[in-house]
Amino acid sequence: MKVKDIMTPDVITVGPDVPVHKAARLMVDHGVSGLPVVDEGGAVVGIVCEGDLIVRQKASERRPWWKLFFDDAEELAREYRKKAGTIVGEVMTRDVIGVSPELPIGSAALLLDKHRIRRLPVVAEGRLVGIVSRGDLVKALASAPAVGARFSGARLVDEMKARLARES
Repeated sequence: MKVKDIMTPDVITVGPDVPVHKAARLMVDHGVSGLPVVDEGGAVVGIVCEGDLIVRQKASERRPWWKLFFDDAEELAREYRKKAGTIVGEVMTRDVIGVSPELPIGSAALLLDKHRIRRLPVVAEGRLVGIVSRGDLVKALASAPAVGARFSGARLVDEMKARLARES
């Protein structure tokens, strides 16, 4: 099974110039925890999720004045932009992992787990065509026939050996 078989094709998106409060309202109204951020051409430029908005509610950490000399100035600027930003482009996560609709769902599951993320934008020819979430993978698992119903014990062992032989 491939990502295109389980992805959500009608994705609610926002642009980078949308005010943060409007993005939050979209998430609440549509019952989603994250939104792809796209430019005018439909290319993914970021993603804004609950975590990006929650950081705005945390109390600021008081740093000793002398520690500022040792902290990474770029990182401090990013943190400040996330906390004080008023538009999506200022608070969004910019390093987004996108996947092809042709990617096997097992590979998508590995990416979600390895990077500890909840959703992957699905991109074809540089444009957003869908989104696949952890929930989509769970739904696919729930609707799949039981492995035991497809294979006897001996056939299951043979199938696993064949799959392992194909792996690098």
